[in-house]
Amino acid sequence: MIEFCSRPWSAVEEMNAGLIKNWNETVNPEDVVYILGDMFFCGTIAAKEILRQLNGRKMLIAGNHDWGKLKKHRAQEFGFDFITDQHCIRLGRHDVIMNHFPYHGDHMEEERFRDKRPVDKGGWLLHGHVHNAWKVNGRQINVGVDVWDWRPVHEERILHLIECDGHHSKSIMRRVAIQKGEM
Repeated sequence: MIEFCSRPWSAVEEMNAGLIKNWNETVNPEDVVYILGDMFFCGTIAAKEILRQLNGRKMLIAGNHDWGKLKKHRAQEFGFDFITDQHCIRLGRHDVIMNHFPYHGDHMEEERFRDKRPVDKGGWLLHGHVHNAWKVNGRQINVGVDVWDWRPVHEERILHLIECDGHHSKSIMRRVAIQKGEM
């Protein structure tokens, strides 16, 4: 991930420490955090230890690298309030789908996992999967740490993007982190 996404660290341990620090500077212990898949590229023991260090209540929208590790564990045993493939939330007056995969597009030349992608019914989608390929692509908002300064992105920033139809503007809403990243 360090080289693939041009992350500013030289070793995995340094990257993990930096991502944990950024997370805890951004997320309060009472915040709810939606992680949009591929949280870890390590074993379950290391993943549990990292999760234990992270502030907030964690909800996992599983990605292509998650189910193999997590399907054998109950969400609470692993440190998540729940684990699912897709979830819908309300941001302002908008119903927003959260899925690991975008409606369309990929960070690879070939568009993979077509059978796992949500159906585009015209609504906004928060997703991960594409690493640093884009931040906003139509009604698709990539909430990966690779495009948000290596930290979770707050709900108010997402709501502003939606209300400005994908353009950046200032923050105003409550603190709830929405995050996707690989540690």
